[in-house]
Amino acid sequence: MRSPLWASLLLVFAGCGSQPIAPSSSAPPPPPVVPKPKVERVLAHDGSAVALARVGGRLLAYIADEDEEALLVVDVDRESVISRFEVGGTPAQLVTLPDARLAVSLRNRSRVAILEGAGTTADPLRHAASIDVPREPIGLATTPDDLTLLVAGGWSHSLTAVSLADRHTLFSQDLGREPRAVAVSHDGKRAFVAHAVGAGLSIVDLEKKTVKVWNLEAENTEFSFRSMGGPFKRRSAQGFAVAVSEDPLGRVFLPHVVVHTAFGTPTEEITGYGSVEAGPAAMFDIAVVDEADGKPLDFEPAQSWNDGEKAPLVRIGSGGRSCVLPRATVVNGNNVYVACLDTDRVMELDAASIHPEQSVIRSWTMPRGPSGLAVDRPGERLVVWSSFARSLSTIATSENAKTLTLASVTVLPEKPLPAEIVRGRDLFHKGEARISSDGRACASCHPDGRDDGMVWATPDGPRQTPSLAGRLDGTAPYGWTGAAHDIESHVPKTFKRLGGTGLTGADKAALLAYVRSMHGPPPAAVVTEEAKVARGREVFHSAEAECSTCHGTDGEMPDGTSHDVKSRASGDLKKAFDTPSLKYVGGTGPWFHDGRYNSLHDLLVKSDGKMGHTKQLSTEDLDALEAFLRAR
Repeated sequence: MRSPLWASLLLVFAGCGSQPIAPSSSAPPPPPVVPKPKVERVLAHDGSAVALARVGGRLLAYIADEDEEALLVVDVDRESVISRFEVGGTPAQLVTLPDARLAVSLRNRSRVAILEGAGTTADPLRHAASIDVPREPIGLATTPDDLTLLVAGGWSHSLTAVSLADRHTLFSQDLGREPRAVAVSHDGKRAFVAHAVGAGLSIVDLEKKTVKVWNLEAENTEFSFRSMGGPFKRRSAQGFAVAVSEDPLGRVFLPHVVVHTAFGTPTEEITGYGSVEAGPAAMFDIAVVDEADGKPLDFEPAQSWNDGEKAPLVRIGSGGRSCVLPRATVVNGNNVYVACLDTDRVMELDAASIHPEQSVIRSWTMPRGPSGLAVDRPGERLVVWSSFARSLSTIATSENAKTLTLASVTVLPEKPLPAEIVRGRDLFHKGEARISSDGRACASCHPDGRDDGMVWATPDGPRQTPSLAGRLDGTAPYGWTGAAHDIESHVPKTFKRLGGTGLTGADKAALLAYVRSMHGPPPAAVVTEEAKVARGREVFHSAEAECSTCHGTDGEMPDGTSHDVKSRASGDLKKAFDTPSLKYVGGTGPWFHDGRYNSLHDLLVKSDGKMGHTKQLSTEDLDALEAFLRAR
């Protein structure tokens, strides 16, 4: 017989499985479940440095912060920074995706990051996926059905289409030099790609996988003024942005600059880089293309000059010096907006005109370095990211709004750049009188510190623009004839030929410090054709080719000596030229001091054996040598 104690214990244990035990009054209550706020896209299929979304009814801006390799999230209405998210690379553009996601191109990592989350405390940003793409992804866009992501690769000169369903690469199309931005037609059949260098506009048929290049030099830049002794040619440059209008306009807008180098007019006496007789060397323009057929809308019929002679006229940019470094554009209704890095202004232009650059409606002075634009259509406002000042601004766009910046929030850096570098960057992108007399900035000929792909007439003869970024140290002397033993003595000569009064003291030191700090193109994520590149290296160092004799063991540290390789052109005052560095040579054409060769292959086979000995090489060894040079 059990004792009363055992009976009591049995009752206690039996009750444990069926009766809840009340929590201690001293235990903390469980944290409340905070629902994630609803994220709604502010629809924009074209990428930019800033994208918008509504989160819990509030307008948030997502900013690609290149300086800090991070994504910033800013509450636009409350003018406050919500969060900062390191993306693992240098972000160039971002675009909103379905399901509250963001795509971010990582320029120095050869990939696109897919992020999810609102960027708030309750729903922070986080990595969802990563997509490998060709070298230096910059421009982004989605097709209207949100099924495909398009990526413009700068150094890889490519347009890559990626399925958003499974992140599989659908195709990758080779393009011209330095594509920077992409927009898609409303029917999703064509992509329009802007180029910072070379071709004005590439039109890619997304169904047929074909490319049509609108060469602005051939089709849109010849004009003749008897008083100027023409004809003069202008070429497209600075194509960093492109946008498609809303229906029913059906137009594509390409803010760019048309450039007159004076090359090809040897009878004209040249005192600097280009000719002042044809107006400013760089003039702002917006090329307008019909979205449906890809044809330009800016051709003019034959007109009569004062002497009665009939002459065809193709309209060129007449925006003058109002914007020589256009960096972002967006369309809202009948207005197109352009952000200008050199003047720190955002311009509102008439999108219904076939000459938008002539129809400025309003303009606003912004904090330093406007480089990203987005439109909050329901709120009738424009959101502007000024990267140099690290400032986000909003502008009212309604017709009765005051032409003032309504709000601005400055994002303090966590890793501040040296003050000298900040100052030098400002000077590099500013067309002030100390730099030039016609509004050109250093970045006019050296976008992103690279080269403009052009050959300029100079008092010494034709000169191809050299690339600067990542190529200065160890490559003295400077100038095509090696006339300057150091960069400090070379730069004043450049300012003089541009008509500038010159920089001195701390400003000159700051500019040079910034140029020296600029990074070259990012390395390839995967080295292709390794065996061919290895064979090309052997050919480069061989006694048969003798390339390394002057260009150094890796081609990047030349011998610092001028040589006469029988390359003197008409107009050249000297016959000996400095040995250039071959670093990044594969992406800096045309080649030679006068740009006479349009491809590396032509350079190797047409140099007549006077610069090394390459024309006698076998086809296989020539291909290998070219592959090695492109890998520099």
